[in-house]
Amino acid sequence: MPKIRNKKIDKVRASRDGHEFHEAWAARQALGLVLQVDNLIGIAVEGLEYEDEKAAPIEAVDIADLTFYYGKAVGFKNATKVKIIQVKYSKSKEFLPFNASDVSKTIQKFGVAFRSKRKLHGIKEVSSKLEFALVTNRPVSSSFKKALEGIISEKKLNANEKKQSEKFKIASGLKGKDLQEFASKFSIVGSTDNLKKIKGDTTNLIADWSAGRDSQAMVRIKNLRELVRDKAGLAGQGDNTIRRVHVLGALDLCSEKEILPFPPNFPKI
Repeated sequence: MPKIRNKKIDKVRASRDGHEFHEAWAARQALGLVLQVDNLIGIAVEGLEYEDEKAAPIEAVDIADLTFYYGKAVGFKNATKVKIIQVKYSKSKEFLPFNASDVSKTIQKFGVAFRSKRKLHGIKEVSSKLEFALVTNRPVSSSFKKALEGIISEKKLNANEKKQSEKFKIASGLKGKDLQEFASKFSIVGSTDNLKKIKGDTTNLIADWSAGRDSQAMVRIKNLRELVRDKAGLAGQGDNTIRRVHVLGALDLCSEKEILPFPPNFPKI
């Protein structure tokens, strides 16, 4: 583990980094729409898809930094899978283990979303479609991971794991079988790449797709980041969902066939 430096972090600059990390990560994920990875059909930014938001409690909307829709169409009724994601980025704590106490508000709001979706769409639909994920640049503590596993499997936990488990239970507002199912739908992606790495990887990928590598790639990455920004802001009010056609437009492509390396066009001999 890298040594933690006792360097004072400017909170304003750190907050800006957090917003930029969120934006850069969303832009990177949006590239999955071009090739429809895992049948990804749309990504709602800063909330749920517009129609889903109408019937959702404010807590469910607030907690969704991004909502991924998979299948043939966006919206809970139409999608085959819906994943509500919150992104947590901390420069000052990037090497400190991530525990249940760090995410109690997120768990609480995910719990509200879970119950509201059940009420609207039924237990069976929610069981087959809905998932929750938390993405952080911090490492996830092993006790927290085992606490989640313990809730799902009901296996015995040690003192620290039990403490984590209890915090998760209290924050979720659920118990018994409902708590077990909720925990099984909750995943944490820890130690995510830092801001510089994500920006670099996205730029390199778009450069690999571009014929004029440098100048064209830089224009495309700028347009893609602007697309995410617009969908997160007032321009996205009433239509905050990024679809494949939007990403193709931002990349100045008519279809994925224009991406390099393109299929061979040599005649058969």
